[in-house]
Amino acid sequence: MTRITHSTPLLEASTLCKRFGGLTALDGVSFTVYQGEICGLIGPNGAGKTTLFNVITGLYTADSGRLLFAGQAIHHAQPYQIAQHGIARTFQNIRLFGTMTALENVMVGHHARAQSGVLGAIFNTTATRQEEQQIRETSQGLLTYCGLGNQAQTVASQLPYGDQRRLEIARALAAQPRLLALDEPAAGMNATETNTLRALLERITSDGITILLIEHDMSLVMQVCHRVVVLDQGRHLAAGTPQEIQKNPAVIAAYLGSSV
Repeated sequence: MTRITHSTPLLEASTLCKRFGGLTALDGVSFTVYQGEICGLIGPNGAGKTTLFNVITGLYTADSGRLLFAGQAIHHAQPYQIAQHGIARTFQNIRLFGTMTALENVMVGHHARAQSGVLGAIFNTTATRQEEQQIRETSQGLLTYCGLGNQAQTVASQLPYGDQRRLEIARALAAQPRLLALDEPAAGMNATETNTLRALLERITSDGITILLIEHDMSLVMQVCHRVVVLDQGRHLAAGTPQEIQKNPAVIAAYLGSSV
């Protein structure tokens, strides 16, 4: 794993709070994701990881706090605006269009940045047809990039589980993100599928895309992440290299449920 020099903040969260009635899901969370790294986000169940992802990607609005992406405030932005800024995500539960082919699923991701408008689609203009062909070719390229090049015409619901997970990543990459937020991409994968995923994540980062990764597979986290941020009960508990996190007494206590 290449060592990353932390010099350029890409995503900066400052004292983020999110409440649902009497439940405080995020309680003053602050952390930074640096450009070019794979940053792991871990914590016990109920720690607030997915809530934090939903705030970052605009599905939830923080009750207080600040969120900067490439120096621009995004804590009040809508999901489509977050995507335009350059953040794409996958979800804990697979959200593919099951009756569409793998290629069509990736093409949907590209359409978020398509230039042709409604009128172009209605009148099937030359520019629209040319853009659609470009989207098709680029989508095929992303399938190949993610190891699914020969599955382009396979209906998404018929793909093996691990392939479906990688298809979600291909679709997210179609939005041309600077930050790729992955919510438990290895969930349910066997060892072979996890190793394939690991190689893909390392390739994505080596090609210049930063990754923020929620993952319960600690072996994967420790192997692939440059830094790890730990949440516990909605609070920032620790941050550091995988080696530092493994030895952190507070992190050990949070996972084992014991005091140190």
